[in-house]
Amino acid sequence: MMKTTKILKLFLLLSVGIVAGCNNEDDIHFSTCYSVGTDGTDGELCYELVDTLGYVRFTEQATIEAKERFLQEHYSSLSFVMDCRSGSFSFVKIKGLAELSALESREEIAEAFPVYCDDKKSIHALYGMLFVNTDGSIKIEELLDHLEIKNREIRTEPSASGIGYFHRILISNPDCIGVCNLLAKQSGVTCAEPDFMRFVEKSSTSSQWPLESTEGSGIFAKEAWTISKGSPDIKIAVLDDGVELTHSDLKANLLKGFNAVTDNVTGTNGAPKPGDTHGTKCSGIIAAVDNNQGITGVAPHCKIIPIRIFL
Repeated sequence: MMKTTKILKLFLLLSVGIVAGCNNEDDIHFSTCYSVGTDGTDGELCYELVDTLGYVRFTEQATIEAKERFLQEHYSSLSFVMDCRSGSFSFVKIKGLAELSALESREEIAEAFPVYCDDKKSIHALYGMLFVNTDGSIKIEELLDHLEIKNREIRTEPSASGIGYFHRILISNPDCIGVCNLLAKQSGVTCAEPDFMRFVEKSSTSSQWPLESTEGSGIFAKEAWTISKGSPDIKIAVLDDGVELTHSDLKANLLKGFNAVTDNVTGTNGAPKPGDTHGTKCSGIIAAVDNNQGITGVAPHCKIIPIRIFL
């Protein structure tokens, strides 16, 4: 009888542990839909959570060896490291969304974000950047403080429409969509959207329709490549918001760059600020290497000199 009682107690303890674990898992909540525009007239965008992938930002102090050890533990076929001013990012393999908070307890990890896919099953990663429009009736810093939304950086500029302001905000809350939904409900906020980083599978130039010599469009690049794909002796300066120096499609064709602006943000060799991608995209169109990954530039054998001219 005593042995049976002990077994029953053990079963009850295990049951409580299992239920507690389930409750903890249920407490993990990430929003998946948000309205484009505060009134929702522009529609709602929805995504599906990928519960086997996370997207982490390493601390600035994390060594290359620490990053490599971590990635070996959490290997993903999508694993790669993207260096930037505020650390490095990488996909990691996880066993469930509850593991994201555990990853942040690691010394080498600054933040961990969920990964989403769209209806076409394309992978999208968040990294904390929000795009927020306000009508000028509020101060974004005061609003964030009131809502207790911690941020790492705020960059504000006049709205392109000439009314109000456009803000780029880096937050630490991994539920970026949920924060956008919260901000969109506030008086004075006209739009709040998360900045998704989209990743595509390896592809050939067949998906780059402007390179094809199709009737009425295209630049006949394939025909031009039979003559030349450019030369390493040709150096093209890209004056823009900087170029991602470690991009797998570009780094082989990048020369030493230059920052033509001085501000309070450390930057070298023409690297961009977090969230700035225009110069990288332009450089890719010009001279992305023909490595059967991503895209191929119009002149893939030429070299790029990245020059950052925007604050």
